Amino acid sequence: MSLVAEQEMKVFKKGNAEVETSKDGPELKCYFYHFTVDLHPVIVPCQELTDEEIVTLAEKSGSFDFLYEPEEDIYSPSDGTPI
Repeated sequence: MSLVAEQEMKVFKKGNAEVETSKDGPELKCYFYHFTVDLHPVIVPCQELTDEEIVTLAEKSGSFDFLYEPEEDIYSPSDGTPI
């Protein structure tokens, strides 16, 4: 990381900064810092999960356990037309 302090900024009471020069009196000292951080990209190997792995993860996570609740069983074998 590098730290660079830039030049002090002049304070103008009124008017255009190009026309007016700095006046006597209390000055506001402002410093601007420019930070540079070098981050090396972290390469993490990634491979796609197979369908079987996704199904296994869904079963083990319990995400679909609500489907086993009796109130979720809204259809019977007599509903609809068999395929």
